[in-house]
Amino acid sequence: MQWEPIIAASITGLLAFAAVVWQSRKTRRINTDEHSQNSRKLDRIEKKVDDTAQRVETVSDRLDDHIVLHRMTTRKPWWRR
Repeated sequence: MQWEPIIAASITGLLAFAAVVWQSRKTRRINTDEHSQNSRKLDRIEKKVDDTAQRVETVSDRLDDHIVLHRMTTRKPWWRR
């Protein structure tokens, strides 16, 4: 029986298996890094949305107050007096 082909196939198989393990770990690390980046970006977007919502609420309150003020101080038109 010739051992050289068996040894060569075993070494090739082990190297291929090691390459698959290495590549899968690399892919997993890259995937984790990308998820981390996306999470940070989503946190920033969430903060900006919250800030914008607060500003819109503030403007809405001011506008409501302004409209109420106009209703209180507006005189009746001449044809309704």
